Amino acid sequence: MCSIRANSGNCDNRGEYCRKSDVGLSTTDAAGRPITCEYLNDESQPHWH
Repeated sequence: MCSIRANSGNCDNRGEYCRKSDVGLSTTDAAGRPITCEYLNDESQPHWH
């Protein structure tokens, strides 16, 4: 289902931190909804949005 997985092996979910190496990449969450790893506003760590 998800093409990018967390270090734990699970699908990532919207709102969770993502790796800086994943910034700009897109995948799907466990429910199949599209998510993208990005910085928003003044975040110091990227999140899945």
